[in-house]
Amino acid sequence: MQENIKKLLPAQVQKIGVLANRAIVIRLCKNEKINYFYFVPCPEFHSITISSKSPGRNYPRAEWLGKHLKNLENSNLVSFEKADGENVFFLNFESRDKLAFHFFGRQGNSLLINKNNKILAVWHPCKWHQIGKDYVRSKVEAGSKIKNMGISQLLENLELKELEDTRVKVVSFLQKERKKLENRLKKIKNDEKNAKNAEKFKKFGELLKTNYHLLKKRMNEIEVTNLFSPDQEKIVIPLESGKTPQENVSAYFKKAKKFARAPEIIADRIKVTKEELASIDEKCRLQSTIFDVCELKKFLPEKKKKKVEKPKQDSFPGIRKLMSSDGFLILAGKNAKDNDRLTVQIANGNDLWLHTRGRPGTHVVVRAQRNKEFSHQTIVEAAKLCAYLSKCTDGCVEDVSYTLRKHVTKPRGAKPGLVLVAASKTISVKNNKAAIKEWMKNAAQSLDPRMPGSSL
Repeated sequence: MQENIKKLLPAQVQKIGVLANRAIVIRLCKNEKINYFYFVPCPEFHSITISSKSPGRNYPRAEWLGKHLKNLENSNLVSFEKADGENVFFLNFESRDKLAFHFFGRQGNSLLINKNNKILAVWHPCKWHQIGKDYVRSKVEAGSKIKNMGISQLLENLELKELEDTRVKVVSFLQKERKKLENRLKKIKNDEKNAKNAEKFKKFGELLKTNYHLLKKRMNEIEVTNLFSPDQEKIVIPLESGKTPQENVSAYFKKAKKFARAPEIIADRIKVTKEELASIDEKCRLQSTIFDVCELKKFLPEKKKKKVEKPKQDSFPGIRKLMSSDGFLILAGKNAKDNDRLTVQIANGNDLWLHTRGRPGTHVVVRAQRNKEFSHQTIVEAAKLCAYLSKCTDGCVEDVSYTLRKHVTKPRGAKPGLVLVAASKTISVKNNKAAIKEWMKNAAQSLDPRMPGSSL
């Protein structure tokens, strides 16, 4: 088996997918020929199969690989190896990342490991293997032999297992839905009983209103004279101790109003709920007669599509917006008030803040990006912009201070644009008006970070 795999490598990875939630399928291309690696580490199979035959149906991409999936696909798979004396196999990529396959344990597993032996992704997460931790395992004996199962038999068995798993999910889902409907029907029946007491709730509300002066907080009940009875006998009205007297009175009037118009609505709700229960019972009967996975999955609810949030664009009126050649957003004030607003209200603590050293001028801010340091090129561009907007002499060398915004404070009562800087570094740049104007023109057109502007 190992020799057969080695003959097919190196090869380009076109897709890494999961079939029947049991197999990792890797589609490879070498010399325009397509082959498929089927790694099935679960105990029912313990199989590694190589074939030019595709799964014959859609199999989703291996989303458990997360952001690393895109890097692995279209990269080259260079080698295949087996750990000595263990049912552990490694696929090595040209990036020096490797996919490990564990053919042991309750369900087997697969992990993505980087060149520093850190775990990047885990198919079936467990306490022994966690993302970001070192890849360590106790030596496990080889155990059962790895089979090179015929592709037709493998695909047939995987489909049967997927059908079995899907049926279990369908039955569980239908049972839960039936339970919800039964609980809903009980609540509706309870509302139906309360609906008959609408007039009673109204009388209670009127009696509490008449005897409002006797109501006190934290009372559980009150005994009053029933003015609606010919005999004027005493009656006990239940109260909710957590409510104020006014809330208890209002609660009875609300119940009376709600249940007075309830009978017709309740009858419709009972009818609809019983129809839904009958539909669930019919689905329970039908699912046992279906032996096609795709048809069976139709009984399950559709997965909610994740809302794709549009990237938020910074929109700051009165503030210049430019894009550095390295994809950092640069903001600059146009006057003293804009400088204040930019520094005090708009800039975040980890943004880069720049100002000409020892002279009045424009405040410039470079927006920070997560897990990305400010590049030297961006600092130079922002500093030249700062010198130009601060009306430094053309052709002269100007010192520009830069620091993180969190080191800049605005004294109370200070005039617009005046700030104090706790700590900063200095960079010297030459003010070339023609070059900066050309750069600003390109940078304004390149506000999308994927379209870097030209450098100075």
